[in-house]
Amino acid sequence: MTETPKVRRAGHGGDTIYWDAAKNRYVGAVSLGYVPNGERRRPKVYGKTKTARSARRSGS
Repeated sequence: MTETPKVRRAGHGGDTIYWDAAKNRYVGAVSLGYVPNGERRRPKVYGKTKTARSARRSGS
């Protein structure tokens, strides 16, 4: 009997990188929870390349 492989999913509160065609830049965002008034804290950083965007997120 063969087992089906388990699907791996990203954890909650992780970050993401996506292309924003309107700004012609990569965007990195991370979820930092919620503030007391219920708004979501999701700061974003921008870069021309994925590498530049990743460096800005890590603080290098």
